[in-house]
Amino acid sequence: MALTEGSVLGERFEVRGVLGRGGMATVYLAHDRVRNQRIALKVLHPHLADDPGSARRLKREIQAANLVRHEAALVAHELHELDGVQVLTLPFFPGETLAEHVAAGSTLSEPELRALATRVGEVLAQAHRVGVLHRDVTPNNVMIDSTGRSVLTDFGLARVGEGGTKSTTALGTVGYAAPEVYAGDRGDPRSDLYSLGAVLYFAATGKEPFASPTAMGALQKQMSGEITPLSELRPDLSEDFVRTVEALLHPDPNLRPQGASDVVGAVSRHRAPERSTGPLPRAPEATSAKGSPGTALQRALPSGHWAVVVKDGDNEARRKVVRVEIGRDGKTVESMAFRSLLTLWDGLKEVLGVSDVPVEQQLAAAVARVASLPPEALDLPNAMYESEFRLVDGVSEATAKRLAKEAKALGFRARAREARPALTGWAAEAAKMRNPLIAMVWGLYIAASVAGFAGGEVLGAAIVTTLLLAFLHDQGDPAWRALPLAYGDDLNEHAAEGYEHVVTAEDHELTRGEELTRRAEVRLEALSVAIDRAEHLPDPAVRDLRHLVISLAEQARVLGAEVDRLEAELADHAEPTQEAGWLASRLQRLRTLQAEGESVDPSEIARLEQALAADAEAFEARGRVESALTAAVAQLLEIAAIASRTRLDLAARIDDARAPELVASLKRDAEALDRARREVQRGRVVQ
Repeated sequence: MALTEGSVLGERFEVRGVLGRGGMATVYLAHDRVRNQRIALKVLHPHLADDPGSARRLKREIQAANLVRHEAALVAHELHELDGVQVLTLPFFPGETLAEHVAAGSTLSEPELRALATRVGEVLAQAHRVGVLHRDVTPNNVMIDSTGRSVLTDFGLARVGEGGTKSTTALGTVGYAAPEVYAGDRGDPRSDLYSLGAVLYFAATGKEPFASPTAMGALQKQMSGEITPLSELRPDLSEDFVRTVEALLHPDPNLRPQGASDVVGAVSRHRAPERSTGPLPRAPEATSAKGSPGTALQRALPSGHWAVVVKDGDNEARRKVVRVEIGRDGKTVESMAFRSLLTLWDGLKEVLGVSDVPVEQQLAAAVARVASLPPEALDLPNAMYESEFRLVDGVSEATAKRLAKEAKALGFRARAREARPALTGWAAEAAKMRNPLIAMVWGLYIAASVAGFAGGEVLGAAIVTTLLLAFLHDQGDPAWRALPLAYGDDLNEHAAEGYEHVVTAEDHELTRGEELTRRAEVRLEALSVAIDRAEHLPDPAVRDLRHLVISLAEQARVLGAEVDRLEAELADHAEPTQEAGWLASRLQRLRTLQAEGESVDPSEIARLEQALAADAEAFEARGRVESALTAAVAQLLEIAAIASRTRLDLAARIDDARAPELVASLKRDAEALDRARREVQRGRVVQ
């Protein structure tokens, strides 16, 4: 149905002219007589009116409008069926597409580019948190007005072949859709960020980043990351902005900024986003706790040169009587009797419902949490019952300090220790002889003094020798190295019963939820270290920041488990098929023949109707799971981005007066994530 100027739909919308045409719809400027304002009408092409896929995309755009609330999001008002035509109403934006703006010879200045990145980035951040992926961020779907104000449009309805660009319909626009989408992976928020990077590159240069005469050529360039450096085409741009765009266009999603707000923070603070550490390494082959080959616990303790030394503390009296003296004859009748009484007391507390978890078990749970394992996944090694032991060794500084803090909270005396390089050669031998040599030197000095031969030379020699040997003593293998070790490199040796198969030999890779959780935890650990080192922060700010970090870490663990649960649920839903369009076409044909008096099998019509209804129901069910999964992944990525951004802010804001601002900013971010998570849990999601 072709609408002309003056046409009126549903006695409400008066058409004023055409704003644009796409592969699926024509957009008209119209006057809404009810609202008494100008609006945009998106009218589905007549040949697609009965296409279930097109109808679903229109419905998605309406659903997205209920979730994405930002002034820079041009989202739909309502979906109507007027005079047999499906119509989507949207706010009218008095501007032009970015593609049109650049085609007219107007590439954007750096301030304009930063404003564009900020506004579109903020829209994507809000959308991702509630489970909405745009999936087609292109210059045709970004609009800009005469003041430089930009908006993002077309949520849920990808354009096909508009403006001369190549398109792959459901996959997005070639040159703008992320490489992982074409590789068959499920897109996530980082896929939209890739598209944003391509849009910024285009806005800055007037050229598509992966321009090629053919769609296949563009895809090959995307997969290889082949691109003309932005700095060559726009040498006037700041280095931080160039690095931000290049990071967004990285073919590996793990090496892009991990959240849209990370991009917003980078362009607004004039600093490039932190580069991600990439995918976590595969877990090594190992032997199970019971000695059978082929099973291994996931080891996720970051490696380094730090250890945690733990001693009895406030809990010393209790630990003395419950300590397991393996291989020793130190048990006494008194201690055994006291243990019996303590066991009786613990049993009584359990009957009364006030039993407590032993501090050793709580410490083991802390190690498991840091390793991204369930709290009960690790057994208690014998070393933990000693009065002094190494809890872990060979871990990163952040991990060691975190576990030392956990141990102190449980009443232990704990310290993170850095291992110095071992001595070699004569220094090592001298260090071994330090005690006898020191005793000999001072013995000679005393003897010389008694005999009356003492002089300044002898005294000086004794002091220099003693200091040298003391130095060697400090540089030698420290005494704490000889302490028993609780948890070594292979956590599998301490797997609790039932947890030997956390990671199997057939698949040592982390699950998606585990990898994203670990990524967030690494950033949060780095933030914790930065907080500890921020000497100028007032104590209240330090406490507030630590509390927020703990809260975000807990959110990350919950979201990681939710990601894996939703991944498993999604596997139970069948992939969408292409049969819906054929079924609808067949049903329409049979109904037409039936209306003309032709002989038609009514049971076939019923079967087609039932099949279409089942397809629609399955599509909606899968969409809800995909949307919830998108939201959980986005929120996990956002936690990593928040931690990174806050750590950089902490390094820049050493003034005490700005500490409340930093705390308030982190608190706002945490609360926004929590609100988004609650919205998703209420089922208000869309893919």
